[in-house]
Amino acid sequence: RIYPAIDIFLSGTRREELLLQPWELEKINLIRRGLAGHKPEEAIQRLLMFVKKFPTNTQMLKEIPG
Repeated sequence: RIYPAIDIFLSGTRREELLLQPWELEKINLIRRGLAGHKPEEAIQRLLMFVKKFPTNTQMLKEIPG
């Protein structure tokens, strides 16, 4: 179980383009599109497994092709 419970499809930040570099936003959108076809529980599990592979978010984003 994940606590607190979150729905990654409904969560987000307004005006995130002001917080992120353009390339980061592009990669994050690729992640979102890749998870969109999954149930929320499955999507968060997949995201967590992917995130745990990298020591930093920047390294994770740099590994995403596109």
